[in-house]
Amino acid sequence: MTRRARIAWVVAVIGLVAAGALCALLLDGDVATFLTILLVSVAVVVAVALVFYEVGLSEDHERARDAERRRRSQ
Repeated sequence: MTRRARIAWVVAVIGLVAAGALCALLLDGDVATFLTILLVSVAVVVAVALVFYEVGLSEDHERARDAERRRRSQ
């Protein structure tokens, strides 16, 4: 994933949270509550998925570095 794509995903998460907050502030009733919970929940799920993705990428890079070190030392 490129740096630009990472930034786009983070902006999307922030946008979802902002949209949820706007729903809570500007709308009234059960539909507003539902939309707020939905938007913020989706933002949280995407944020957690991105964190796990980044951790996985860092582990993959570390394994590749270790394999390269082992290959060079042989």
